Amino acid sequence: QLVKGALSLLSNPATLKAGFTATGVKQNVASWRNMFPLIFVGPCGYVNIGARISRCAMDEFIHEAALSSSVLERGGRTAFEQVFLVSLYPAVRYDLHVHIKIDRSDNIATGSCEGDMISWRSHEKTIHDMITKAISNRAKLVRVQHQPFVNSSDI
Repeated sequence: QLVKGALSLLSNPATLKAGFTATGVKQNVASWRNMFPLIFVGPCGYVNIGARISRCAMDEFIHEAALSSSVLERGGRTAFEQVFLVSLYPAVRYDLHVHIKIDRSDNIATGSCEGDMISWRSHEKTIHDMITKAISNRAKLVRVQHQPFVNSSDI
């Protein structure tokens, strides 16, 4: 019951948008909200642990939490196994795969915490917005992710 409750809570986008703090005091959350899609302020109150999580990763997390919650609500003998023990390959999980090659010479990182990130991070939001606009309402979820073992310049 506790896991179902936690998944139901995490499947609500308003819960994640509100932000979390390790200390329980929400004093600094408002100042972080404009800069990052996920706010999880550490115990010191000055570090956002969720800073490197992208908007599309957070959307996928909310979607997966909602699906898992609905499977557990239906119950049955295999509900726990379906949620926690079955591993799906990306080819099964997504309906469409698009491979985009980016220019390796364009690796200028911009932003507050992207100085140590590789070049694909700076292109992730642009590619996500472009694909979302192209697909429009034909997809529930668009996920842009780096495939590090294929080629470091590919998304």
